Amino acid sequence: MKKKKSIIKIIVLSIIIIILIIVSALYITNISFRSNIDKFFNKEVSENNLNSIEINSEDKPMIYAYDEYIVVLSKGVLKSYDKRGNVLSTNDINITSPMMSSSGKYLLIAENGGKKFCVLYNNEVLWQKSVEGSISKININSNGYVSLIITDTTVKTLVSVYNSEGVELFLTFLSSTYALCTDISNNNRYLAIGEVDYSGTIIKSRVKIISLDLVKNDPENAIINNYESESGEIVTDLNFQVGDNVYCKFSNYIQRINPTENERVLDFNDDMLFVDINAKNCVVIFEKQSSGLLSVDYRVRILNLPAKTEKLYFQDLSLINSLKTSDSNIGLNFVNSVQILNKSGWLSKRYTTNKEIKDIIISDGIAGIVYKDKIEIIGL
Repeated sequence: MKKKKSIIKIIVLSIIIIILIIVSALYITNISFRSNIDKFFNKEVSENNLNSIEINSEDKPMIYAYDEYIVVLSKGVLKSYDKRGNVLSTNDINITSPMMSSSGKYLLIAENGGKKFCVLYNNEVLWQKSVEGSISKININSNGYVSLIITDTTVKTLVSVYNSEGVELFLTFLSSTYALCTDISNNNRYLAIGEVDYSGTIIKSRVKIISLDLVKNDPENAIINNYESESGEIVTDLNFQVGDNVYCKFSNYIQRINPTENERVLDFNDDMLFVDINAKNCVVIFEKQSSGLLSVDYRVRILNLPAKTEKLYFQDLSLINSLKTSDSNIGLNFVNSVQILNKSGWLSKRYTTNKEIKDIIISDGIAGIVYKDKIEIIGL
């Protein structure tokens, strides 16, 4: 009797596995079947069927998504919205040309080319400061630690670091190079600075990792790694990932750097149209691939660097206008549609419209489809 029950269980399990394989194959290869499945799981959404936020493009609003909120800064007023389009908070922010950076529930807003900046947590202003010089780049980590790149001073560039209470912890002067990007590790121990040197006949970039602990007690030994790029390379982005690894995007490659070692993780080629290092522990690549003598297909490659695994997504893709990422989501902006993927390479939402999409914004909990007069809200 027990043997018979075991055989039945094996048969049932085998049937379930076969059904799953068939359904997966149909989902990948059959457009009509995939569309019906996506509608059943509420993956298909379209314009005018979503909650929205009205905007006036003539006011040149700054629109941004972080955590589960969409924020709109216009005429010195910052409004935060939830997934239903309800206003959660209103703050007076006297910044006219804003740039924003976020991590978790922290949001950093600064005057692009100006002196003022402020930090919000969960839509409420925590603190605000001003600097000498002009702010050119900003960054905030998941604990609310801030790094600023400041220009128009007596030296070429300053880099300043503040803790979550607004206390300046560190200020460094770069007299012979220009800082282009910074990031602070999630344990608040390390600052990475991406610099470029234009003084010689050949352009070179450097990435310094600075111990914020040693800066206090042993500043002469605070620089614990100083990586120099290949000739002609410009560093364009930095992102601390798992552990103390910072992934550095240069013109033609990505380098992993930590306090003790360096490793090349990816070389670019002409088929890679977009490369993004800001998803958590991942590099996201949108690339073309030849599918015939005169035809081209497109795909998304999601490289999990610590695990050294790769996921592929290639359903209903054409050339995109832009690629946006958060820690967990990937947004593909086409002319009249948007696809939002998770890091496992599965579709989360597909948005369609008859209008031209101006821009998309995305975080882990919310996405916005930006038009001239409104923002359509997609909950994730």
